[in-house]
Amino acid sequence: MKFSKILFKYTAALLIAGVMLSSCDTGLEGLNDDPNAPTDVPVELILPQATEISMNRLYSMSGVNGYIGAIWAQSYAKIQYTDEDRYDFSGRIALINNIWQSYYATTLKDLNVIRQKGIDENFPNAQAIAEILMAWNYQQMTDLWGDIPFSEALRGLEADPENRTITPRYDTQQEVYSGILDMLESAVNRIDHGGRTVGSADLIFGGNMSQWEKLANSLRLRVYMRMSHADEATASAGISGIISSGAPLMESHDDNAQLNYLPYPSNNPVNDFARTREDHKISHTTLTWLNELNDPRMRIYAAPMRNQAAEPTTEVYTATNGLNYQGVINGSPDNSIGLAQASTMGHYFVAPTSPGRIMTYNEVLFIRAEAAARGFTGENAEALYHDAIAESMRLYTQDRIEPVLSSFPGDVAFNHQGFNASQFPDGITEQEIADYLSQSDVAWVSGEGWSQENQQRLAVQKWLSLYSQGLETWSEWRRFGYPELTPGPVAVLPEVPRRIAYPTTEQSLNSSNRQEAVARQGDDNYLTRMWWDVN
Repeated sequence: MKFSKILFKYTAALLIAGVMLSSCDTGLEGLNDDPNAPTDVPVELILPQATEISMNRLYSMSGVNGYIGAIWAQSYAKIQYTDEDRYDFSGRIALINNIWQSYYATTLKDLNVIRQKGIDENFPNAQAIAEILMAWNYQQMTDLWGDIPFSEALRGLEADPENRTITPRYDTQQEVYSGILDMLESAVNRIDHGGRTVGSADLIFGGNMSQWEKLANSLRLRVYMRMSHADEATASAGISGIISSGAPLMESHDDNAQLNYLPYPSNNPVNDFARTREDHKISHTTLTWLNELNDPRMRIYAAPMRNQAAEPTTEVYTATNGLNYQGVINGSPDNSIGLAQASTMGHYFVAPTSPGRIMTYNEVLFIRAEAAARGFTGENAEALYHDAIAESMRLYTQDRIEPVLSSFPGDVAFNHQGFNASQFPDGITEQEIADYLSQSDVAWVSGEGWSQENQQRLAVQKWLSLYSQGLETWSEWRRFGYPELTPGPVAVLPEVPRRIAYPTTEQSLNSSNRQEAVARQGDDNYLTRMWWDVN
């Protein structure tokens, strides 16, 4: 009886619904649409996520930053689970697959949507921002792998079946670099300084299109200089053209392109990792260079040994604050040095609100100094070199580090790492900068132009200035080949890696195009040099 009543009610409900449907011609088209899965999302809702995912991936301590870039550039070293520091990625195949997938299927896909919406909605500033961020992401990818899908990379999203492909060809790195430069120049040309902006949805510049223009031009300088050993004529002409035209570039640290992280859960990825893990310490290589150059950034780049009286296993260095620091040798057999003896990366870099950086003013100065020294421009190489060092230190003046450090005590990572607020570093002073630049082994050697000695000095100073920006640090080291980096005593490779291998997923999903790239570029391993890496 109970079942019959339920069946009757259900049948009646169906009849009523049928009558309603038959009597309505319109209004129910969206009845089955899921409100939690919209098909059309405003630019202002897509851009913040695309920006944050891009930066999080770049700074990830279990990926591009902490397992590849900063480790292989010997900025950081691993003290536990040291496979990556020994260049053994046999257990990290899924990681490489995921990094590749994250670029194409998440970030570049979202940015391409923004770019297309900019076209469709006559919103050139949104299109320009998307293109600048796409160029930056493609630069990361090609600097990791070399030849990559570029010109056909996103054609799997094409609505027209005639234009769609799920097996994109691999462009040569030279073609990718050319495409990146075209994309950046196109973005600059379409910026509408008086037009609509994305406002606060822009987590980098808050909708300030003048700063986006400066970033795009500054990134063009980076790309031209990165390729300069492989194609000096193109690089020289490109850099000279940008400088001589008066194209807007970064003029101060106020123009730095960075994501200002917030306290947990919107915290810096380094801080996020340090909440539960203590795998990374400052490299003995970097700490030794800082010590030998009497560099005041030692107290910024490294945290002091928690056990100041511990028996050392490697050299212990005393910084200007009177505290002791000990680095970890990359790729040591077991790195059994006690956690309380090894210096963690500096408090500033582990704090939750430490910024993630796309590019900074001091990097632009280093590029301009090198360009002048190599005769690409008529600027003063010596003055620019000294300004670049000074500005790299001014990133860590008291007024810049204090807001980041003041929010750190009580944070989960602060407690987990055993930090002590009384050991927070003081900021770099103008007197320290002047003293540093006056040292004979730091200052530019006047009258020698682009001599080997000046090349090596600029290479070391730029390498030090990029500390914590793992992929850029490693890329610049590969370009210069200096400072000399030696694999650890139990490394599985005889040299520091020059690239990462293609993801295994490409062997099954895009095999013929991958094989063509390998045949053209060289063996798909970690020692094959890419197009621009010829030094």
